[in-house]
Amino acid sequence: MASICSVSYHWFRSLGDSLVRELELRGDHLCLAAEETIIATGNLFSGTALGLYSLATLGFRPYAIELSRYRLSEARKIVSLPYIHILFILNPRALVPELSDKDHWGEGNLRDICLAADRSAHENSFLSRHIVARVQYGIYGICAVALRLAQGAIGTIAALLSLCTLGQFSFLNRVAYHGLEFPLVFRDIFFSAIKCLHPR
Repeated sequence: MASICSVSYHWFRSLGDSLVRELELRGDHLCLAAEETIIATGNLFSGTALGLYSLATLGFRPYAIELSRYRLSEARKIVSLPYIHILFILNPRALVPELSDKDHWGEGNLRDICLAADRSAHENSFLSRHIVARVQYGIYGICAVALRLAQGAIGTIAALLSLCTLGQFSFLNRVAYHGLEFPLVFRDIFFSAIKCLHPR
């Protein structure tokens, strides 16, 4: 009888320790979700302020433009990283793949439009520098907004499915994470507007 009591005591103690660890882990992710949201929100506001300053100075402050782009690029995490932490709160063993800062949605055609506009902006021809480049940067902005809207829609649907399935599908979690990086649209809009004012 003593041995049964001893086994029961150790079993309950082990169960209690496991429960405490699970609660601590979920608590950590709750704190991280809040922290990441605050940091990304700060980047969004500071990046927007710098973007407005760059527009007000007609794009003649390269340092402000670059810093604005950097801050607004970091603001992409305002939704995506809290989503990952919420997923871990629901299921600490969720299948989350290695995540990168690469703009998966912005690769390809969007990047090609930007590169073409950059080339035009540095041509010797007046027409290319001042007309063609501005048109291309404008097209870049329009395409970026359309792309980010699609990205946000797909990311939101994937995130809802991911949360409903408790993160059991790695591919779905990856699609959700990168889809929720749609706040990159702010970076794209400011970049396009500034370059339309001052292509070089």
